[in-house]
Amino acid sequence: MSCLVELPNNLEPTYACVSELMETGPVSALLIIVIGIPLIKIAKRYLRKLFDRTEFDEGLENFMFRIAGVAMWALVILTAASELGINVTGIVAALGIFGLAVAFAAQDTMENVIAGIFIIVDRPFREGERIMLPKKLGGIYSSWGDVKEIGLRTTHVRSTDGVMLTIPNKLLTKDAVANFSHRSDMELRVRIRLGVSPTGKTSPRPRRSSRTSLPTIPTSARSQRYRRLC
Repeated sequence: MSCLVELPNNLEPTYACVSELMETGPVSALLIIVIGIPLIKIAKRYLRKLFDRTEFDEGLENFMFRIAGVAMWALVILTAASELGINVTGIVAALGIFGLAVAFAAQDTMENVIAGIFIIVDRPFREGERIMLPKKLGGIYSSWGDVKEIGLRTTHVRSTDGVMLTIPNKLLTKDAVANFSHRSDMELRVRIRLGVSPTGKTSPRPRRSSRTSLPTIPTSARSQRYRRLC
C-alpha cells in the first residue's frame, strides 16, 4: 500500500501505482460500474438497431430488449459485488430459488406469458385480423372477433357483438385457431337462418329475396358457387 501512502506527495502516475489501485476492491468496483454504464447504453443502442432491421413482432422486440437490459445490468452489478468481496455465488443461488418460488406461485401467469411468446413467434394471427374465438367464449359473445392487440399475457379481441374481450393467451394456444384473414382475397361463408314455415307457398320467397339482396352487398362474393342457396 506504499503507493496509496505516497499518493498525496507524489502525483506522478506509474504503472505499479495504477495496478495497485486497480487491485483494491472499492476502486475496482467503482471502475466496473463507471465503465459498465456507457457500455450498456451502447449495447442497447446497437441491439435496438438490430431489432429494427428484423421483422420481429414489436411486442417480442420490447420483451427481448428488456430481458437483455436486465441481464447486462445484473452482470455489471454482480461483477462489481465480486470485487468488493461479496459472495456472488450465494446471491445467484438465492435469486434462483426466489425465481423458482415466484414461477411456481405465478404458474398460470407464466403459462400465459409462454403462450404469448409462441403466438408472437409463430404468428397464427396478427393485429387487425379476424379469428375464431375459443370455445369457452364463442358461445357467450360471438363465434369470431377482430384482434386489436397481442400482449405477452393476454390478447385483446373485439367480438362481432362489439364487446372488447381480454383473452388469456393459453386459451388461444390450446384450441385450434381459425384465421379468416390469412388471404388477401378472403372469402367467408356465412350461414343465414330464415325463420319461415316450410310450406310450398312461403319457401320460394326467402330464396328470391336473398338472391336479389345479396348481390347489393359490396363485400359479397361474386362467384355463383358462393351465392347458391340450398
